[in-house]
Amino acid sequence: MGVRYVLEETARGHWSITGSISPNVKLRYRYLNPMGDGWYSRYTQTFYWDEDKDTGLEARGDLERVISPATLFRTTLNADYWNGETGVNWLVGGALLHRINDRNAIAYDISANGVSEPDWEPTQYRAGLRFRRNFFRSWLFYEVEPVLRWTQDPLVETDSMTFDPVVTVRLEIQFGKVRGL
Repeated sequence: MGVRYVLEETARGHWSITGSISPNVKLRYRYLNPMGDGWYSRYTQTFYWDEDKDTGLEARGDLERVISPATLFRTTLNADYWNGETGVNWLVGGALLHRINDRNAIAYDISANGVSEPDWEPTQYRAGLRFRRNFFRSWLFYEVEPVLRWTQDPLVETDSMTFDPVVTVRLEIQFGKVRGL
């Protein structure tokens, strides 16, 4: 369980702070750059402290294309480095997000990720689907996310990957200005 508070918000960017009972604290800055003809780039920088990882820095770049008023395509590059980690954790992925109606949305995504040391080879592939629904009140949402993962332990010298199907269920309560789906 966590809480996010937006410290400052402008038309193109915002600062926020997040905390959770895990425990961790994150300071995040997001910047949105309209590029014209339905294209946007988004940059997110996060500084964090986590009980398990200590301190860290995460950089994320998204390139987005509005396909229709209800559909968005997004590609993502992510790099995460924390104190004591050997190498940088990286991720590259793509997602198609679609708003079905005012209460329902669905997202399809694929990604590959790994660690830069000892080499840049992927250690996990992922394919997922996320269904999001607003229910009961305008500020209450649930999500169901079935995911298929293929994972390889980078410390084990084998080319075999472990198949790992996962289903995640989330409940979200929004405070303040509710932006909807």
